[in-house]
Amino acid sequence: MIDSSLLFKATISGIVWWFTYVYIRRYLNPENKGNIQKYKLDGIYGGIASFASVLITYFLSEKLFK
Repeated sequence: MIDSSLLFKATISGIVWWFTYVYIRRYLNPENKGNIQKYKLDGIYGGIASFASVLITYFLSEKLFK
């Protein structure tokens, strides 16, 4: 079963990744001013990938290789 603290960590990881990608890496870049809409979906998919990465890392380290 998945622990609630693990889900919390994975969710926070996904949100932080999305925020840093969209707002810091893309929005604060002067070349992308006014053109941030096309990067929102990239940020969402990256956040989901970060969420999955935390879960997969947990299952590989704690369940599979223990």
